[in-house]
Amino acid sequence: MSAHRLTESPLDTAETSFRLLTTGPGSLPLNGSTIAAELPRGMVCLRELRMLLTSRHVSDDTRDAVWRELVTRARQSGSTWTVAAVGMAIPALRMIALSLTRTLSCGDPVDVDSAIMAGYLRAIHRVDVDLPDIRPRMCEAARCAGQHAIRYMAERQRTDESTSPRRPWFHPDLVLIDAVADGVLSELDAELITLSRLEDVPLRTLRTVLKRHHRDLPPAQLQDSEPSSTAVDEEAQHTASARSQGTPDAETATDPKGGRGTTPDSARISPNHPSVAGRARRTGQQNPARHPTGRRPPSTRWIVTWALAVTAVTVLLIAAVATGAFAASAVPSDLNSVLNNLRNWMIGLLAGLATLMLTIGGLRYLVAGGDPGEVQKAKGALKAAAFGYALAVLAPLFVSVLKRIVGG
Repeated sequence: MSAHRLTESPLDTAETSFRLLTTGPGSLPLNGSTIAAELPRGMVCLRELRMLLTSRHVSDDTRDAVWRELVTRARQSGSTWTVAAVGMAIPALRMIALSLTRTLSCGDPVDVDSAIMAGYLRAIHRVDVDLPDIRPRMCEAARCAGQHAIRYMAERQRTDESTSPRRPWFHPDLVLIDAVADGVLSELDAELITLSRLEDVPLRTLRTVLKRHHRDLPPAQLQDSEPSSTAVDEEAQHTASARSQGTPDAETATDPKGGRGTTPDSARISPNHPSVAGRARRTGQQNPARHPTGRRPPSTRWIVTWALAVTAVTVLLIAAVATGAFAASAVPSDLNSVLNNLRNWMIGLLAGLATLMLTIGGLRYLVAGGDPGEVQKAKGALKAAAFGYALAVLAPLFVSVLKRIVGG
């Protein structure tokens, strides 16, 4: 393949920029007097200096002095002197590009030129200017970058030309039929895969579909179908967990090739993976299921009822004890007695209600069984209890303020 460049080479672009930078009254010069004794005195145009450095009458030390000045200015002054440093090396970079692309068998030579240019620009910022042979070392870095680009293009060409293995069938239904025939999958497993992966049936509806299918099966086959139903439940649990974390729907949450809002190559774990099934089983053990009717079992309801009754009696006793002085006294004779009785009633009622809410919150925690809704209700009851106790503590202060207002 000939080294024909389909687009303009970056080396040509750099040469054009260098000519514009060094032509005309505002051209970019260097002061030869301050760089080396072998250079002409005064300001020297960079194009003239580039030709001068190719002469055999210039020593290597002088060349290194010029390149040390160019690299230092490129690092300190930015783009203008970077273009100058690149333009000064264009003849050498062209020779490198021609030697690498003369026998190029694949790819575009412009890509090799771009790699050479990139390697040279990196070398400008990395080369040690205190060592000799500054330009040869930068050009060698550019050559290595071009060779790396050629190896990459050749490897990509071999990968593109390699033939992928022939698929056994072009339709997944036929693959499932063969898997059932070979005993790898049961019929219900194949049906589950067909519904969830091929027909895009959401996992939340699979249980209803399989139950309808179970009613049509003989009793002997129903026992064999129980593991598949359990697998659907576990998969549905995992899907619900994924949905609670912000996944839009069941299909996206269980797509093994990623989903909406994911970056390429960020595959999600398939629900058929053994680790997912094990995690679903552990979740089921840690969070026991509720009663099949959706209510608590009878024993739990009796415990809650009994505890609430005991709590109510306790609250009444606390209120009676707190207000015993008021109940035993006769009609208040003055305003102070009325306010004192009011204080006692407030303390008793608030403390009793706070104790009731505290008991209810504790019972809800005991019977929650890990249910987030029940746990939140229990926390609400405990907060109400704390608020009630705080009001009971502040009741004497309220009554004292009221006494001062009414003049008692």
